[in-house]
Amino acid sequence: MLNFLRSLKHPGKISPALLYENKYYNRENNFKTFQFLICTIAQLTTNPKTMKTKRLITFLSLVVLALSACRNTDKVNSGVTDSSIEQTMTDTTAINRGADADEFMKTAAIAGLMEIELGKIAQTNASSSRIKKFGEKMVNDHTRIAKDLKDLADSKKVTLPTSLPAADSNHVEEMKKMTGAAFDKHYMDMMVKDHVKALDLFKSAAVSGDVKIRNFASKTLRTLERHFKEAGDINAGVSY
Repeated sequence: MLNFLRSLKHPGKISPALLYENKYYNRENNFKTFQFLICTIAQLTTNPKTMKTKRLITFLSLVVLALSACRNTDKVNSGVTDSSIEQTMTDTTAINRGADADEFMKTAAIAGLMEIELGKIAQTNASSSRIKKFGEKMVNDHTRIAKDLKDLADSKKVTLPTSLPAADSNHVEEMKKMTGAAFDKHYMDMMVKDHVKALDLFKSAAVSGDVKIRNFASKTLRTLERHFKEAGDINAGVSY
């Protein structure tokens, strides 16, 4: 306290550390405002023309106001911080507990089945050799991903779907009838959109509290990102 009072004669030397040490201030964001008040106090207390009583009253009043402002700001800042943390925890707590792991695996399984089926069709119905090769890659990569996913599901005693839902199955049948440029455009548009959804799904799973789910999702994400980039490049470069 003695060091703090002495520093009033040299307000420029007042530091946040000194104020914090004396518990007059504990928020760095308010330091400039508080220092301004201290400077004003110092000027009043060193002015020989000012009466002692006025100096004392002014000094005490400004200190009380300064401390009150700091405490009020602390409460506001503390409330905002706690609220933000609480909101963040609320948004992610379900994922971090590994919630909906079964749903994730089932959704990923259906998405993989769709990619494999469409990749097979692309190898025969596409007019672009690049799209045919892309379809082949989809079959190979998603067959491998499906195997890893099944191993994961088996370890958790989760039964994965082995066939597509009716709507997806009907879509596949319609695409079998398409050929040439019409197929190329429809297929590549689907690949871009489907991989946007897949990336979102796997990114959510990559922060799961379940270690096995997290590892599988993180590993698969790298492959999906490559697929997405290549699909975008093909879609931009192929003339339909």
